[in-house]
Amino acid sequence: MSRVTVNSTPIIGLSIVGQLTLLSELFDEVYVPEAVYQEIVHHHAPRHYGKEELKRLVSEGVFRLYHVKNRSLVESLYGKFHAGELEVIIGAKELGAQVVVMDEHAARSLSKQFLLRPIGTIGVLILGNLNP
Repeated sequence: MSRVTVNSTPIIGLSIVGQLTLLSELFDEVYVPEAVYQEIVHHHAPRHYGKEELKRLVSEGVFRLYHVKNRSLVESLYGKFHAGELEVIIGAKELGAQVVVMDEHAARSLSKQFLLRPIGTIGVLILGNLNP
């Protein structure tokens, strides 16, 4: 069974191009950390890309919300990285996931230090094209 945790930028990007559900087609379990969910759903930007779609996918159980248990590790690394990025990485380790979906270079580098395999928005779209 393949599990993945997802950061906000890929959720927003995939939503913009109408491909957010591609994540659930490629992976058995898609987890959205609480900080990522809050960032997308409660952000006060003029455009709310991904907001309604993410809320719907979570309420339907297609995506699952995840509450990171190791809050002290998130807090100790916070500042160099955003809470969402940290929760994606730490959540993946807690869940036994091997893949994280994130675009930010520094966060992808950190995920590799945690022995995770990062894939970005473009990578998801390529995988989706390879697995129609």
